[in-house]
Amino acid sequence: MESIIYNAKGPLIEAIAGVALSPGEWVEWSSTNKNEVILDVASDGCAKMIVIEDSLQGRTINDSYTIGEKVQLLCPINGDIVYSNAEAALSAAAPVEIDSGVLANADPSELLRWRIMGVTLEDSSTSAPYWTKVQICGR
Repeated sequence: MESIIYNAKGPLIEAIAGVALSPGEWVEWSSTNKNEVILDVASDGCAKMIVIEDSLQGRTINDSYTIGEKVQLLCPINGDIVYSNAEAALSAAAPVEIDSGVLANADPSELLRWRIMGVTLEDSSTSAPYWTKVQICGR
């Protein structure tokens, strides 16, 4: 895997890292600074953004961002497919939600409450970081 984006049409944006971030983590806008993003702590129905590598600046999926650095983000739309970090190994076809900036197993009954943000397309890697291919849905 060389890129967070597998197949996506959502817009790319740039923001300032309000906390240390790594590609594959999910973020939301900071409530204290409109230009900063922080880890998304829960699936709460707000717009989701995933940190991506900045290949134009020579950054890869293994390069982290520090506080105050410009960070590249993808705002995925329904149907987009991305690679994301997960809190543990996930099985294919598992509904997932965001928990503390990474993917976690979701309760299928939560679909109607807008907590599920995607479905895994294949088994994740079996050791950390747990890279998982996920298709965005329900957002």
